[in-house]
Amino acid sequence: MTSPGPSPSRNLSLVDSICIIVGTIIGAGIFRAAASVADMAGGPMIMVALWVIGGLMVMVGASCFIELTTRFPDEPGGDYAYLKKAWGQPVAFMFAWAAFWIVRPANIGVMAVVFAEHLVRILPESFGQLQIWPPPYIVVAFLAVLALSGANLIGIRQGTLAQNVLTFAKVAGIGSIIALALLNPAETATVVAAPATAEEKPFSIWGLWTPLVIVMFCYGGWNDLAMVASEIESPKRNLWRSIVFGVGIVIAVYVAFNVALWVGLGYQETAGSSSAAIDLVEKALGGDTPLAKRSADLIAALVCVSCLGAINGMIITSPRIYYAVGKDYPALSFLSQWNHERSCPWQAIATQAVVTCGLLLLCSQYSNVFEVLTNGSAPYFWTFLGLTVLSLFRFRQMDNAAGTSTDAVLVPLFPFQPIFFAIVCVGLSVSSTIFLIEKGLTYPALGIGLMMLVGVGLGMVLKSNK
Repeated sequence: MTSPGPSPSRNLSLVDSICIIVGTIIGAGIFRAAASVADMAGGPMIMVALWVIGGLMVMVGASCFIELTTRFPDEPGGDYAYLKKAWGQPVAFMFAWAAFWIVRPANIGVMAVVFAEHLVRILPESFGQLQIWPPPYIVVAFLAVLALSGANLIGIRQGTLAQNVLTFAKVAGIGSIIALALLNPAETATVVAAPATAEEKPFSIWGLWTPLVIVMFCYGGWNDLAMVASEIESPKRNLWRSIVFGVGIVIAVYVAFNVALWVGLGYQETAGSSSAAIDLVEKALGGDTPLAKRSADLIAALVCVSCLGAINGMIITSPRIYYAVGKDYPALSFLSQWNHERSCPWQAIATQAVVTCGLLLLCSQYSNVFEVLTNGSAPYFWTFLGLTVLSLFRFRQMDNAAGTSTDAVLVPLFPFQPIFFAIVCVGLSVSSTIFLIEKGLTYPALGIGLMMLVGVGLGMVLKSNK
């Protein structure tokens, strides 16, 4: 039975909430990015420091979201609701429009592509060589999106159960890699060696910005819990705990993983590796043993599990944005159809799956699908995230004007934390835009820009019931 707009029920426990955060953040990025960050860092201590700094930046943003979620624990849609209350309906609609067509399908699509690329490595070689359109890895990406969307259409309990299992599996897998490195350290001379290049790279604060952008991409997804805040049990108690524990676990895993690469491989090998995790496992397992020779498949399987957890986490959270939009706009009310028995916005989930598959099909013509999707969506993601954090100023101003107080968990050191994080968002948005220009991705950028202009027009035409 369905109805168009009842409030979601609170079915998510503290463990469910933490797994949504951890599972959404830890995707394939850490496996792809660790060696790149090491190569650009210029030294092992800076390499580890970048992951610590990135984690601290995320914790600053997370502290801002703790106040936002505890201010409005019953509001569905997360960022959409906060932007609407602070900056008005048009800004909120533009966020939702970008999320629906660009940001969320691109992020889900990126993880689906990486999942498919690694699964194809495990499957018989003949499958990857099939001359079909779309390419085999795009077909596999479709199946991943559709299968996990189907699991969430069955119900929130099934979706969160899958999320919990995938999250525990990926953390356990990464923990095994860390343990292997600590039990089989590289020679001391290698561990503390100079950078991989013959000539040591000069230290430059500005030169660290590019690797920091990559680090921040790997930490992406920490704010997704806000989208299901209205479905979390005991929100005043569990919202802030979920964010602090979830982000804290990810920071610990990422820093420990990079320390493990440094200890197990040595800095030079890490920086020069095309697949540092595979090299580490192969070395730790003896190099010539049968198990070591299968290390590539083992890591590929771990990457697949990590990607599935990230995809599933975004499939759980993203449709809640569209559900909130459907409640505000009668013309889009089909997105607010909520199934009571399954406790999910079923039409929003199904529509998101269709849009994601369409975007994957559209981008399959590019050889660098990963770069097109990540950098094409990044400017919009960081811009709206910065606006969301700055909404705290509006809410504090409203409190002062009305002479009221809030029982929310307030951001410490206000206003420095939101200002600092907003500056970080501006920097990341500009950096990703420059990357698009430098890489010659003109057509995807123009297409995305045109889609945003369509959203501006619809935002003016569609009537809101708010």
